[in-house]
Amino acid sequence: MIKGWEYSAVSISSTVLVVGLSKPLKTEAIGLLRLYRQNSASYDGHRYECIGKDIHLPIHPRQPQDSPHILTLSKDGQHVACATPRFGYYFAWNIARPNEPRHLITSQTSGETLTSVSLLPDAQHLLVSTLPANTKRKPDDGLAAAGVFTEAIYASARSGTASQRPLALLPPRILHAAVSPSGDAAAVLGKHGNVWVAPLLWLDGDNNLTGLPPGKCDERLLEPQSGRVAFTGDGRRCVAVDKRGRCFVMTFVRRAGTGAAGRTVNADGMSGSSMW
Repeated sequence: MIKGWEYSAVSISSTVLVVGLSKPLKTEAIGLLRLYRQNSASYDGHRYECIGKDIHLPIHPRQPQDSPHILTLSKDGQHVACATPRFGYYFAWNIARPNEPRHLITSQTSGETLTSVSLLPDAQHLLVSTLPANTKRKPDDGLAAAGVFTEAIYASARSGTASQRPLALLPPRILHAAVSPSGDAAAVLGKHGNVWVAPLLWLDGDNNLTGLPPGKCDERLLEPQSGRVAFTGDGRRCVAVDKRGRCFVMTFVRRAGTGAAGRTVNADGMSGSSMW
């Protein structure tokens, strides 16, 4: 622990742990990320060892400062995405070389509360979900609240403006979203406990991803606040869990002669006590 700093977020992969730290500054806060290597259980020493350089959030000094409250590591531990609680910033870095972390993107929502941010396996797109306070905006307020959208990292970096694309036919208030291991689908948890799975496609000549009409699970979480959705490692199932630990599992049934978009969502379990 660094004197004067507080822990605010954490994420772990099979080899790396990333800790978010926050320091209050009157009405704002500054933040940084610290990287740790996860040593083997047989290693005669500390389980986690600090590595590389601390990553300070890349916010322009003339803009309001904020600290991390969401961290998401990629499965291979080579990329990390981060979001802040007050001003809606989100970032991504390549941390394959901990001594030289490479900043990929800084972006910002239009005042919505960020509920998740994940880097897709291609390391070129983000999946971001939000929980806006007001979904009835005036036309001159810009884009309507998206709820969940993809963003093309390099297109945004080149143009200097966010290259965001909302996923169609989904509600504007999203509690959490997750990407499948192959990056071909997104699972979305709505404010009222409903879960959707939307296939994601990359079309030739298009920088961003296209979301196909989502499938909706028949079951729903009874207390979805602080709920989460996640895919299994093989991508064949998706688990949704609420704040009391009750969960259900969805399996994906592939229709004959169809690709990823031909999958349907079926409840493979019911809400109830779970050891997961």
